[in-house]
Amino acid sequence: MRNRTISEECRRWVMGKSNWTEKERGKWIRLTEKYVDPVAGERKMSRMDDAFRKETLDRMDRMQAAEESREMLVGMLRDVAAKAVKEKRIAYNPFLEIPPLRRRGDGKKYPAMSAREVGRLMDQDSHVAANACMQVQLLTGMRPAEARGLCWEDISERDRTIRICHQLRDGSAHPIERTKNGKVRKIAPGPMAFEILRKMKENRTEDAKGLVFLDAEGNPMNGM
Repeated sequence: MRNRTISEECRRWVMGKSNWTEKERGKWIRLTEKYVDPVAGERKMSRMDDAFRKETLDRMDRMQAAEESREMLVGMLRDVAAKAVKEKRIAYNPFLEIPPLRRRGDGKKYPAMSAREVGRLMDQDSHVAANACMQVQLLTGMRPAEARGLCWEDISERDRTIRICHQLRDGSAHPIERTKNGKVRKIAPGPMAFEILRKMKENRTEDAKGLVFLDAEGNPMNGM
């Protein structure tokens, strides 16, 4: 299989949408030309990695891209990378490890974190439980209550998956409640998330509930 460039793969993805109009295709091609081409250059698909993801999102941040455009672009690159992973052209999908582009709470909109803000957070010491909890949320898309309620038994190092089946609401001491939408889901984060969890496991405090994230006194974490 020929090792196409990232830009070529993006265009193939767009042209593969047979139900799209020419106008819709043109919108996605322009998005690729503006944000992907200058970063990808002649970069081959085999080099779609964390560095490419960071450069692309940094460029969008510098150019003050609209949130809708960022969501569209990340969705396209996630699909392109997923296909490459399935075909074993790259080892993992770097576009699974990005923060949510929109955060909601109490019916209000909150601004998305910029790539620079995300970078600063990811540079914080992940041995500190509060930092690690937020980093894992960014890398997996878990809701804050789901991250606080994460238990060691939910993590499979062998399969490299995390089972999300309950949450720990603020002020609660027992992660018994089901998830917000009542559904159990399984996710497969990239290596960065598992490295953070490995550090947490090395320094964990024994806890009867088996929670991953505990505060300095060994209690369930709240207020995150």
